[in-house]
Amino acid sequence: MRTTARQRWAILAAAFLVAEAVGCAAWWASLALRPDWRPAFRVEAAADATLLQFLLPDLLLYIALPLLAAAGLIGGARWAWGALVAHAGAASYAALACWGLVVFSGGEGWLGALLMTPPLLALPVFVGALRPVEWRGADPMASPLEPPCMPRLAAPAPVWWNCAKMLAQTAAMWTVFLVVLPWLVHAIEASTGLAEHRLESGTARVAGVALFTLAGSVAIFSGLWLSVRGDGTPLPADTARLLVTDGPYAFVRNPLALTGILQGIAVGLFLGSPLVVAYALLGALAWHILARPWEEADLARRFGDDYARYRAAVPLWIPRLRAWRSARGD
Repeated sequence: MRTTARQRWAILAAAFLVAEAVGCAAWWASLALRPDWRPAFRVEAAADATLLQFLLPDLLLYIALPLLAAAGLIGGARWAWGALVAHAGAASYAALACWGLVVFSGGEGWLGALLMTPPLLALPVFVGALRPVEWRGADPMASPLEPPCMPRLAAPAPVWWNCAKMLAQTAAMWTVFLVVLPWLVHAIEASTGLAEHRLESGTARVAGVALFTLAGSVAIFSGLWLSVRGDGTPLPADTARLLVTDGPYAFVRNPLALTGILQGIAVGLFLGSPLVVAYALLGALAWHILARPWEEADLARRFGDDYARYRAAVPLWIPRLRAWRSARGD
């Protein structure tokens, strides 16, 4: 699909928004793990509480909101521009407040103000470039309802190569989402005093190992099944060419998403960490809101009525008790 100038702006804005959210999350993680870094971002005479009071607003307005706006821009949602405007307003206010602190404190807090400057400059540009087309008499074919990018079909390949790619993707995803990020959340929990709420239970650890093993086994089986039957991989950048509705997919529409969340919960149980369990549940919410509509729109576009019947019959999260069979017996 040939992209328009508007779609290229949407992709660029979405990439910037994701980088913002990741950067903000990394910044808060660094402050939690290294309290000695906090004075660089506040007035010397102020307590850490004057900095930590911005954690909740940042979680909502500087992490969740830009991710939501990015997903909407990629998916071509009408509300995406409004989310972008809301985030731009919040980010601009925060950046100007940081520079005000620098001015009125004699130069303190300049590092935080410097980090806030790129959004202050870039977001108004994106807001202007992506404003609704009916406001400027532009080509209606550049409608915000047209997604700027969709999952990329896998190139035709032997089954063994699709399976090898799937296993490599799985190893990378597990490393990031089930090892590195839970470790970071666990470390933050320890450094903020939340560790006193941990569940120190041998039963929970055994349950975590059992759940991780079961969910991981189903995940690998489901990924291999999709690679064999779908002529591709689960990764959107190398997605399956065929609609797969049998095997594990006859019980639940996305067994990989379900098992991934269960594995995250299992890691939390093993570590006795309520915060890691919350991380896994928030991951489910994020996938459901941000990724699912985009993926399902692509499936509906490519497979039409076949996918509509499948979606109506097979649940997304809670598996059926009996396997679903299409009318064609696929």
